[in-house]
Amino acid sequence: MAATPRFLFVELTRRCPLQCLHCYYWRRGDSPLRMPQQRLEELLEEYAELAPGAAVVICGGEAMTDPQYLPTCRKARELGLRVLSVTSGVTITTPAIAEQVLREGPHEITVSLDAPRADLHDTHRGLQNAFRRACRALKVLSEARDQIGQGRVYCMGLVTAETAPLLEEWHELVFSLGATKLKLNLLQPTFGFGMLDENWTMLNLEDQAKEFERLLASESSGDQHFAQYAVTDYPALEAVLRRCDERWGIRRNPEFLRSVRLYCEGAAQHRAFGDLHRGWLIQDFTTEPICNSGERNIMVTQDGIARLCFMLPAGRLLERRGDLRRFWEEESRLTLTGCCRPCGISHSVREKSATLP
Repeated sequence: MAATPRFLFVELTRRCPLQCLHCYYWRRGDSPLRMPQQRLEELLEEYAELAPGAAVVICGGEAMTDPQYLPTCRKARELGLRVLSVTSGVTITTPAIAEQVLREGPHEITVSLDAPRADLHDTHRGLQNAFRRACRALKVLSEARDQIGQGRVYCMGLVTAETAPLLEEWHELVFSLGATKLKLNLLQPTFGFGMLDENWTMLNLEDQAKEFERLLASESSGDQHFAQYAVTDYPALEAVLRRCDERWGIRRNPEFLRSVRLYCEGAAQHRAFGDLHRGWLIQDFTTEPICNSGERNIMVTQDGIARLCFMLPAGRLLERRGDLRRFWEEESRLTLTGCCRPCGISHSVREKSATLP
């Protein structure tokens, strides 16, 4: 176990104005048991004591639509924590909003852009003009950053079999809008699939597997979005990445590329097996672990349940001060040892950074 966690993921909301094909969160409502702001701020205080100067990731749903968003960011800033957030950009519509977000919100804000072309992005996001809104958000945030001299503005790209060949075009667009980095997230199984039941994450591993099997049986096609769009051609992906690295001077981490190769090979193998549609149920997706979430992350749902990773294991309710520290120090990591599930490549949990310092 690491001495202290590096990231606290705080789920503010499960609501979202988009209807992404790779995420089912928009089908869910907020929990009736969501933490009040006072309890959330108490958790942030405890985290600051446990891990001074560490990072808080404000997430959702579309977290920026929640009234707790800026108050939570302000509190974390006051405590000396580094605040990070990813957004679809739909709420950042004017220079004034962008400036307020950079002054009071996250130190680092990342706008999701699933493709460098409007038709692809809008299709995957399930919202007309989502591409235009994301590009506008990147532009006004970058301009506000330059004007006030604070904040980091990045872009997050969802790499699929359809979008991977477009990475050079993608970098051109992102840099032209003023963002200084294009982060890469390879497509994973549909997030939220099998978690529509509010109690799903509290089941033990055996019962989770049974519930997933039931869902796959009831939706006989399974996770067809993942099965169709997962990246399986690693040599082609590596070639375009190396062209981008050479053109823009990106110092790509060779160990990250190795993780990507293992992930693509796993997707290719399971496509050959004909079971890629099983998504989260595949336990041997990579031949070795590429994730270290249990050594650095605490994920807290909006109803106050802490876990060491987004998917597993079942969590622990944080009811009072001291519970966060006890969870970090006492929670078993055995279920994560040797874990090779298809979430290991996620930007939030993978062990190897995509770029070198």
